[in-house]
Amino acid sequence: MKVKNLRESPLVQSATEARRHTYWWLAAILIFVVGVIGVGSVVGKLYGMLIPNKPGSFAAQGMEFFTNGAALLALWLWLRFREQRSFASVGFRGGGALPKFGIGLVIGTGMIILTMLILSVTGQYQIVPAPPNTLSGTAALLPVLALVIRLPA
Repeated sequence: MKVKNLRESPLVQSATEARRHTYWWLAAILIFVVGVIGVGSVVGKLYGMLIPNKPGSFAAQGMEFFTNGAALLALWLWLRFREQRSFASVGFRGGGALPKFGIGLVIGTGMIILTMLILSVTGQYQIVPAPPNTLSGTAALLPVLALVIRLPA
């Protein structure tokens, strides 16, 4: 996709569908207040009260599912009732979804690897064993593979 200026971007074009637009600075404040403080803290605390968990455990990783789901729900509610536009207008349009996902996955993986290489070269990264009774590293591969296999294409 070649875009000469930002206004030609399909994502920006989709934002013009809103009946009531949100200013960028207000969106930044709302993301922090609602997304980080509100959803992250409240949902995290509620989940922690219902399901006791230790950092790194499978239950603690499950909390990510609920906090991210609550953030997506807040986004959907804002788009539906405030801006009065569809959820698909935030980048879920157009053909070739699988190649786009694959390219994004490769770019994201490359960014993580590059960061780890920079930290390794500068001596700021070291490999340490996982704490006991946690699900991280190679122990987390089985649940991740189960999620990948069960997800519809």
